[in-house]
Amino acid sequence: MTASCIIKSKMKEKVTGSVVPEWGRVTAVRTGGGVVSFRWNSLTEASAKEEIERDGLKEAYRDRYGVVYDTPDGMFKSIFPDGLNAAATKALKEIDRI
Repeated sequence: MTASCIIKSKMKEKVTGSVVPEWGRVTAVRTGGGVVSFRWNSLTEASAKEEIERDGLKEAYRDRYGVVYDTPDGMFKSIFPDGLNAAATKALKEIDRI
């Protein structure tokens, strides 16, 4: 199963120490044995908002770290029905950024 969503997350800049928003499209792929791998594609805020509107994405999760915009059919939520738990968060930290 493959799911794609747009995430707005907080990122701490290394040079200034400022916390700034980071936008990106994350694709999650569940492989054999239930392993989920992720790919990240950075987006500008404008292009992220354009894709959210174009694809009809809906807010699926929001917490102090950011927001996840999922497809109307909830594909990302189908992989993470209880939200982004500790294992999913760890996997996101090890994301394959393209």
